[in-house]
Amino acid sequence: MEGDPRVDHSTAGAKELKTLLENTPQKVFAQLLVYPILGHHAGLPDYGSETDLEGSTVCGRLKNNIPHYGEYKSELDLSALPFPQRLPIRPLRLPVIPEKPPKDYFGFSLSFLTRMIYSALVDADFQETETYMKGARPRGGHDDIPALRDKLDAHLNQFANPTSDINRKRNEILQACIEKGKTEKPGFFSLTVPTGGGKTLASMAFALHHAAEHGLKRVIYVIPFTTIIEQKMWMMLSAA
Repeated sequence: MEGDPRVDHSTAGAKELKTLLENTPQKVFAQLLVYPILGHHAGLPDYGSETDLEGSTVCGRLKNNIPHYGEYKSELDLSALPFPQRLPIRPLRLPVIPEKPPKDYFGFSLSFLTRMIYSALVDADFQETETYMKGARPRGGHDDIPALRDKLDAHLNQFANPTSDINRKRNEILQACIEKGKTEKPGFFSLTVPTGGGKTLASMAFALHHAAEHGLKRVIYVIPFTTIIEQKMWMMLSAA
């Protein structure tokens, strides 16, 4: 609550999880889960080093001394929480060079899983806080993918008859992305276009047409900082 003393519940949660799984077959899960727990208010922390003293890294924060927080045990029994015996991770496999054997991107897959758990935790935390402060509110209620595709197509109609050279190039890029969205099989794609080439609309048109074509339910739009420098757009399409 605003104005109340600050409670470092994220560090407490990470410490408790490490203790809970210390001598169990799931000990390795703690190494993955402490990242989203520690970072669900401030972003995923760096691991740091085992030699770190108290600080902001994973290793440092796990050494931080925080006030006694054991009262939670009267409300929550951590020993009753179910943990799977193993994580069903299927590493991404992509050819590094066309026509070469696929490379096993286990590190990337594990990193991606961590970020997905982090995103789910942040979303759940916001949702629970909103419910506590304002009462339960329905989620969803948005248009489905085909309806969103049609709305975007209607918006893009204004660019259908370009008169300048740059707008003709933008329209060519847009139409190529739409066509690829309809014809390509699901996979991983990248779009590299010079500044001002209309990447935002073109990439979203690709995503919505591709998702509609293959019955996918979500478009997750990610814009890393390097987009500013490299002018690349990345998306993830999900059937979940």
